[in-house]
Amino acid sequence: MKNRFRVILSLSLGVAVTLLASLAMASLATSPESAAEAKAPNAEAATSAVGQAAPTEGAPSSEVAVEQSRRQAEEAAIMGKPMPEGGVVWGEYEGTVSKVIDADTLIINDIRFKLLGVNAPDRTRSSKTDECYSDRSAKYLEEQVLGQVVTYSYDRWQGKRDRRGVKHVYLFFDGRLINTELIEKGFAFAQRDRIYGGREHFRALEKQAYLRNIGLWHSCPVECDRSDECWTRDW
Repeated sequence: MKNRFRVILSLSLGVAVTLLASLAMASLATSPESAAEAKAPNAEAATSAVGQAAPTEGAPSSEVAVEQSRRQAEEAAIMGKPMPEGGVVWGEYEGTVSKVIDADTLIINDIRFKLLGVNAPDRTRSSKTDECYSDRSAKYLEEQVLGQVVTYSYDRWQGKRDRRGVKHVYLFFDGRLINTELIEKGFAFAQRDRIYGGREHFRALEKQAYLRNIGLWHSCPVECDRSDECWTRDW
């Protein structure tokens, strides 16, 4: 009888211990700390995936941002902002003006240059073939820069030479852009047959000179073709 009681008691104790162990394991499995640990690997994997993903849209790299800013500046200049600005001007060189051929062509350091964006009446060797107002325009340019040390720059859209090898430049003297000054004062037309930064600004200055009826607009018959390219003719 005693032996049977001991067996039953030991079995009961064994069952009780087993039940307590099961309850303890269940409690650990459902505790907040265990749940967090169980989720941690998945969270790390998600974080790793985000880290390897492409950058958020709308946040370009620094190189892309710089390139976008440069293009926007050049486009702004072309749409009519005052020149020179927006990264359109390329390089800065100095030289002495030794000769003025006409109001859009001159010699600097023994090199022939054309003033970009400027279309002036041609002055030839014979006064009989000179275009109207060519002499006045050329003499104005001579008074400003002949014998002077000037600064000139190229246009990024044009480069240093056109396909014929002609060098087109922006001419600076005494803090002034001579190209626009010639157009604004009625000594020349704005050039239309090529792309350059500030072309619309040059044309706006030409329109102002026309409306003010100054310079060649006042003194000469002016003809324009379908492309809006203009020139003077004799009376």
